[in-house]
Amino acid sequence: MASFSKQKRKSVYDKCNGHCAYCGIEIDIDNFQIDHKIPKRFFKYFGIGNKDVDDIENLLPSCSVCNHYKRALDIEKFRNEWLGKLHTRIKRIPKNPRTENGRKRKEYIERILNRYGITENKPFDKVFYFEKKNCK
Repeated sequence: MASFSKQKRKSVYDKCNGHCAYCGIEIDIDNFQIDHKIPKRFFKYFGIGNKDVDDIENLLPSCSVCNHYKRALDIEKFRNEWLGKLHTRIKRIPKNPRTENGRKRKEYIERILNRYGITENKPFDKVFYFEKKNCK
């Protein structure tokens, strides 16, 4: 995991005025995560020129839930394949999971659904907070 200076963390935090770049919830300056728009693995495996993976233009402030759910996906795959199809998978979430792991998984998926306003009848609108608010 990259270690960023306090100044760089503050610059990333300020990009979206203290909100997660993806879901838009308010995040605490002392407890937010930094996400790479273009994942590190793209730089490593696809040799993206001489660009720096940790350049401020490639960094976005993120809540831990969104950063974890996005993982090493690029933005379009996260948008279209993960969030964009999540409403179709709602029926497969067990109503009463039998195991502790099942309960945790259900709670985790429900947090994602709530953050993006996704329901079985309302899919993700495919626009992230940083796009709506034109975060720089």
